[in-house]
Amino acid sequence: MSEFNFSTSHQPTIPMLESQSMESNLDCNSSQPMLVQESLIRSIKEAIQPIMVEQYRTGQVFLAIGSKHGQRQILTINAFGRELSQLLRGRNTPSDSNNPIAYKNRPIDQKHVDKIKEYIRTRSKANRKWILGAITANIDPYKIKYQELWRDLYILLIPNDISLDITDGQHRRKAILEMIDADNADRDIVADQTFPINLVLEGDFEQCQIDFHDMAQTLAIPQTLLVSYSGKGRDLIAKRLIEKVDMFRNKTNLVQKTPGSKSKYVYAANYIAKLTSCAFKGNSNDQLQEYTDEEKINNVADNLANCLNHFFTVNNYTAKFASKEELDTQEASKFRDSYLLGVSVGLEILGKLLNKTLIENDSFDLEKVSHIAINLDWLRKAEIWSNSVVREDKINTGQAHVKDAVNHALSKLGWL
Repeated sequence: MSEFNFSTSHQPTIPMLESQSMESNLDCNSSQPMLVQESLIRSIKEAIQPIMVEQYRTGQVFLAIGSKHGQRQILTINAFGRELSQLLRGRNTPSDSNNPIAYKNRPIDQKHVDKIKEYIRTRSKANRKWILGAITANIDPYKIKYQELWRDLYILLIPNDISLDITDGQHRRKAILEMIDADNADRDIVADQTFPINLVLEGDFEQCQIDFHDMAQTLAIPQTLLVSYSGKGRDLIAKRLIEKVDMFRNKTNLVQKTPGSKSKYVYAANYIAKLTSCAFKGNSNDQLQEYTDEEKINNVADNLANCLNHFFTVNNYTAKFASKEELDTQEASKFRDSYLLGVSVGLEILGKLLNKTLIENDSFDLEKVSHIAINLDWLRKAEIWSNSVVREDKINTGQAHVKDAVNHALSKLGWL
């Protein structure tokens, strides 16, 4: 292990500047009592500053938080976005390579990189909070210098000719670097943001590949839970609908990807999200990313909620279910089994039909909505759905089947 081996008594003392006092450097609520004395802050700075002078321009000095697990030492540092290009490198398998053993990371998926950039850009422009997880990298401990100051507090020097090899976060790194390299406002968004890096002191290349494999075994988050936790676009609108629409409130599973065969729920949150996309864009995959302003989101959610409440009230099949605050398991099961509106593809079809009633200001023509509710038979066994989304009492969710079902419905309504 390569460590600093120094005594502060032999280091030059750099005078503290007035602006370096605790009050100007601690970002905390002034009404709260100080946790430590200012003299301690001054002592730490006086001990560290000589190291920065001695190592001037030879590398970067960081304060780090240490942890030990999995038989490894880990140091966590914070780095500015503009520093990541020098600090981090990804050994990504080229897309045309068939030799992953020679690399540490999977091939870069540029679409995923672009999604990360768009997420940061959209949230920032809307003055909303955003977050990226910590990046994990590894380094041979003999290539850096570090020393424990006290308990979990360390000082770390990374020489300029050393790069940290990413084991998790290659797409986040690339997204940040592309935004910094862009000749536009993207650079200003991330350049001076600080990003945590978990630095695993590990020099064994094969072990680093194993670490990458192990960290990739993350349990996928159900789509329903992503909708429930999301704070943007269609997912946020869908969350508002679940609160405002009588047929959805207390009848929608907010955690699992399906309502559950023996539950009191009719829908899952991701069903409502697809309906939302279809209603406004006619496409179940559209994320409605342009809806970022809180006032606009509330407006479109109110418009669609009014539309859906009208539909479910006018429709003879759904009116009695919508009027109940909650359903029991038998009622929920009956609705799911009997009505096309009790399954995801049924809401998708409804959304695409409602899209045909969309008028100015993201609102809906309620007279046409009534036409959809009254003049279409929404029972699963109805002839209109046979040979498209329902065949031999089995549900077909393919887009070709959905398109056929929508066209049959439009023809029945006289809109085709």
